[in-house]
Amino acid sequence: MPTRINKGPEIYDPEALKSEYSRSEREEAAPYASKRKKSGRKISLRILLLDLLLLCVIGGILYPYIAGRNKEGVLEGIRCRMYLSSSEGTLYISVRMDNPEDGVPPDTVDIRIFVNDTEAGAFSDLTPAPGKSRTVRYKTSGDPQKNAVRIVLDINSGHIELNAVSSE
Repeated sequence: MPTRINKGPEIYDPEALKSEYSRSEREEAAPYASKRKKSGRKISLRILLLDLLLLCVIGGILYPYIAGRNKEGVLEGIRCRMYLSSSEGTLYISVRMDNPEDGVPPDTVDIRIFVNDTEAGAFSDLTPAPGKSRTVRYKTSGDPQKNAVRIVLDINSGHIELNAVSSE
């Protein structure tokens, strides 16, 4: 059987845990404490600045590839894709419609093209036959710096918008 080390009664003495420092000892310790707090602040500020820098880099790199890109869609079972390229202020816009093998028969599709929120062209065409594809091409002038292109397709009661941004 283990023996007890402290065989005496347990006594609580609040003065036993108290320690006293002189004023000179407190003043000598104060610069170290303040330096510790300042370095902690510097580290947290650096972390905050690095986080902001990382967000800016991610936003600057990923945003142009993600924002304003809705180049594909499906309308009445027909897959529609938009292709956009630009050269010296001229925009080349293509809309490709793919009808699957078991797709709907041809119907009229209304296509409206907007460049920088101004209607650049509108036409009506037929959707492709089942198992076939059809491409509609359009060329227009635009801003040499940056162009926002939006295409609105209407088939029967269905409606879809495709958009993209071109920049040189």
